Amino acid sequence: MKTCQYCDLSGDLTKEHVIPNWYYKGIKPKSGAGFSEKARGRLFSGELKIRDVCEKCNNGPLSELDNYGKGLYERHMLQPTNERGSSDFTFDYNLLVRWLLKLSYNSARMTGNDVGILSEYKEVILGTAPIPKNVRVTLKCVSPAMPGEVSPHSTDPNTLDAALSLEPNWFRIGAFRIPSFDTAHWALRHVSINSYFFQIFAPSQATPPTAADTNNLLESLERDLDPSVDLSEEGRVQLPSPFMSSLSHLRTHMEQFPVAYDMPRSDMVDRIVTENPKILHLKVSRSDIESRLLDNTVDVLTELISSREVIIVAKDKLEITVDGYCDDPRELIEIPEVVTFIRDLDTAWPHWLLFCDPQKSWLPLVFSCICGKPLSGGRFEIEMSTVKPTLDRWYIALNDLSNEFAISIEDNRRASDKVRELGPRLKPAATPPIP
Repeated sequence: MKTCQYCDLSGDLTKEHVIPNWYYKGIKPKSGAGFSEKARGRLFSGELKIRDVCEKCNNGPLSELDNYGKGLYERHMLQPTNERGSSDFTFDYNLLVRWLLKLSYNSARMTGNDVGILSEYKEVILGTAPIPKNVRVTLKCVSPAMPGEVSPHSTDPNTLDAALSLEPNWFRIGAFRIPSFDTAHWALRHVSINSYFFQIFAPSQATPPTAADTNNLLESLERDLDPSVDLSEEGRVQLPSPFMSSLSHLRTHMEQFPVAYDMPRSDMVDRIVTENPKILHLKVSRSDIESRLLDNTVDVLTELISSREVIIVAKDKLEITVDGYCDDPRELIEIPEVVTFIRDLDTAWPHWLLFCDPQKSWLPLVFSCICGKPLSGGRFEIEMSTVKPTLDRWYIALNDLSNEFAISIEDNRRASDKVRELGPRLKPAATPPIP
């Protein structure tokens, strides 16, 4: 029998709502269109559920948290913040933080993002352990749009009502990142309910962030000029001034999922997201290589990092082949024009770790061309002085993408581990293990 994802006991599992059931019963958006990253390239009208929770947890502490959230929603969140008579937000800190963590953990299990860290909070969510002191929750506010503000450009009739609404009207859960802050020790999640934009900073309890890591987070937050307040055990805060209008907030979300919302995008992105191919195969022509023409290749690769939607589908699937050298007896690493082209391409687009499979040919070839000195028979020597700068560049590129597009900690780690998988694919003459 399977085990419950909250109490870890074996038994029959029930369906747990990711977004509370009460939200769907008369309080859901007027358009009826819902969003989930799992529904690639489209919206849907069903309820988000995940079947991995026992009946005792589902109908007990988790249901109690959802009931608290419903009351809080009805008291504070039904109306946009700048139309309220009072600027105070009152809450039970213990119940609110546990509810936000529960929403985040449910969403994380559905998408596979940040599950490891958030699973450390199961006892907190159930109420059998206290909220750790190093958990932080902040609140920002979204205002209604002004009449005449430009709405997101979507031709999908399912999104027009939401796109043209002046009021914030949604319930979304997902990951976010802070510019200039890279870490594997925090799950950063947001819960956006109409005007209320909660940000949850949940540090790992198993491998806690270092003091330097925590200081980096605090310094990054100090550079964030958006008005916000920290929720405290006192249970009362004054709502901050809105940091964004509803249409700007909606546009930011929709632009990260252009296929689902029928936003402007290339035909290639549309095909990748809707068809979800097993391999993304790109050929580089001999003529491009010998003329050192990078544009054709870089233009295609740049599409892969144009939105979170395409990244989620394309990661781990990219394979590039070099065309036109079948009659050349030399190995590709022995051809100076190929080596030069690949080195130039790596400078222009160093995002191989997230997108390439090290068990296929392209990633080992790139590493060999950058760090190898060719010998006879397709063998090479690793020039150790080039290894660290190359890997540093790849790791920085990976972290930059992770930061910009809220790539999960799990995906970041899997991509980083690809370096160790390169060794068996290389054919060096004598090479120390890749660090």
